[in-house]
Amino acid sequence: MPRKIFISFLGTNNYVPCNYFTEGHESEKVLNMKYIQEAAIKLYCNDFTETDNFYIFLTKDAREKNWQDNGHKDFKTKEFIPNEGLDTRLRKLQLKGKVIHENIDEGFSTDQIWKIFNTVYKSILPNDEVILDITHAFRSLPMLGMVLLNYAKALKNVSVKSIHYGAFEKLGTGLEVEKMPIEDRNASILNLVSFSELQDWTKAADIFIKYGNSQGLVDLAKKEIQPLLKEQNDNTLIAKEFNKLAKSLDAVTNSLNTNRGSEIVSGKIFKNLNDNINTLSNDNFIVPMKPILEKISEKIKNFSKNPDWKNGFEAVQWCIEHDLTQQGITMLQESIFTYFCHIHNLDFKKEKDRELISACFYIKKSGFDDELGKWKELAKNNESKVKEILNTLSKELTSDYESLTTGRNDIQHGGFSKNESPSNLKTKLKYSFEKIKGHLNLNSLPP
Repeated sequence: MPRKIFISFLGTNNYVPCNYFTEGHESEKVLNMKYIQEAAIKLYCNDFTETDNFYIFLTKDAREKNWQDNGHKDFKTKEFIPNEGLDTRLRKLQLKGKVIHENIDEGFSTDQIWKIFNTVYKSILPNDEVILDITHAFRSLPMLGMVLLNYAKALKNVSVKSIHYGAFEKLGTGLEVEKMPIEDRNASILNLVSFSELQDWTKAADIFIKYGNSQGLVDLAKKEIQPLLKEQNDNTLIAKEFNKLAKSLDAVTNSLNTNRGSEIVSGKIFKNLNDNINTLSNDNFIVPMKPILEKISEKIKNFSKNPDWKNGFEAVQWCIEHDLTQQGITMLQESIFTYFCHIHNLDFKKEKDRELISACFYIKKSGFDDELGKWKELAKNNESKVKEILNTLSKELTSDYESLTTGRNDIQHGGFSKNESPSNLKTKLKYSFEKIKGHLNLNSLPP
């Protein structure tokens, strides 16, 4: 089982006791809590065991005023005010986990901020489940906490269970609240974990947009929807749509990464993904998800959602943009065959029809246009169709096609045949693609 940890920063004010509750659950209050830490621990750390830890980070001032007892003075008399510090209050809770209090700097300089960062980061172990309280985090610490959590998620594989902020100020100033009856001092605790989740979604979406890798988005979608799928509430339908989104993203990127030409040309995988994006309502999920979904939609906008041979050439462009050189070379050659199947009323899905196009390329390249005796059996048996195809083939196109074959073979043989450099192979793909688009006049062709 992963370790659970609670992380909080203690402030220096002489806090007024109040009743805390999770936002939206006012009936489940914890009463007469002076410190947000004791309230958060009572509400969210009931499942902690002896192996789990509570980390309280203290400046020198916070230690003297609020960790230890009797740390505040009366402004007028200058005498110490009787007061239980957080240390005493936590001891009374008889917590199962270990309470660890760490000294940190005030954070008045960049150097001090980095020291705070390192101190907190060292307290986190790989795979920890983190509950973070930022209520009394001063100055830059709330931002630092979010950055630190992202850092720990990446390097220590931690999971963030919740990020809490006690909205005491909603009740008024400390002096105003002090005059209220304790039963009226009810402050909500906000869970800001959605900000951390949004950062995960944003990072995963950025990776998809820049590199064409959807695995981060797929993993997040699955992670977020699994708990919701087990429930029967307003979020269940949204969860099901996110489940569809994950599968659609998987289908698109897997088809592009593995050259699934039939699926790409059919357009169905792009239609499914586009439909999922259009259907998804994010009102009850992560509010800012809509722009991220729009970015995903923008990424596939050039692919037809209906059967279209041009999708093959769009896939080549995708491969070029995402450094999928081997896939790009293969898809370019196969898309050329698909194109000729299309304009000569052949079925691009049938192996024999594609072999017939291949035979025509061989005949044109070799100059055997009028030498029937040198044709292969398949070509001889389809003489009229072959001549029709040859009339639309140019030597330049077949030469460029053959140039691609050299690169394709070199990659397939692991560089042990010709051993071209990676940069040469990438350049050859881009150069050949531009030339072949010109040969086929792709931009002005009818659908």
